[in-house]
Amino acid sequence: MAKVFQVRKITVDEGKLRQLGRRKDTLIFVRDNYLRRFLKGKVIPTLKQPGDYTDVRGVVLHFVEKSTKHLGAAILLCSQSYPEDALIIGRAIMELCFYTQYIAVSTTSAERDQRASNFIYDAERQRGTRRAALKALHAQGKCVEWVDDMDSIGEFVAPPDMPPGFVQPPTLKAIAEKLGGEWECQYNTLYWSVSKLAHPSALGAHSYVGDADIESEIGSSINLAFSMHARLMQAALFLLDNDSFSTALEGHMAKFIELANLETGFQS
Repeated sequence: MAKVFQVRKITVDEGKLRQLGRRKDTLIFVRDNYLRRFLKGKVIPTLKQPGDYTDVRGVVLHFVEKSTKHLGAAILLCSQSYPEDALIIGRAIMELCFYTQYIAVSTTSAERDQRASNFIYDAERQRGTRRAALKALHAQGKCVEWVDDMDSIGEFVAPPDMPPGFVQPPTLKAIAEKLGGEWECQYNTLYWSVSKLAHPSALGAHSYVGDADIESEIGSSINLAFSMHARLMQAALFLLDNDSFSTALEGHMAKFIELANLETGFQS
């Protein structure tokens, strides 16, 4: 009879522990070779080579670097058997992927520039909205010390003027509807499901406090993080007019899927 161990309040047998060990070795291998040597060592430095600045370039490089850091965090969490938390990070990669694709499907270069610019200046719009709300609270005698502290460090400096044509970016739901097809389906199924892990909902709570197949959870988490990151990278390469890594990216992904023995492979 197989020995049984208790891991994070989840019962797994000896055979599953051996499988988890193999998966951890695979994840470390992929982290070292795909994330560090390929992405951070070759792709990103090439994309960041000096060139004329455009809003598209600035936004896309930000999304690339942020999502790559998220990917590293997801790998680390899965290697330590925290797949549910890796799913939450995968959700963040998914959002960046949708935003990048939204810019990429623009019909003209002017539209791409405008959509990228909107993402940049929307941060200032949000700050302005928050400033107004905080000042209203301050006038009511609420959050006084907090607001005074923020004011003392310049948080209430007047925001810059919005550029001509600025439009508040659409919600993620609206972006999914615009992209349509598989994107809309994934938003309404996969994104909805993973979002419950980030909220105080009973949905998905069983994998935290009850019996769960950790290996299967790791497979789902890694597949979400890597597939969404790869889609984002393909859109980024298109937007930055650099397809030199496109074939290599697909090849590395296919090899990783094979190594990790995931049930659902990468779909471009």
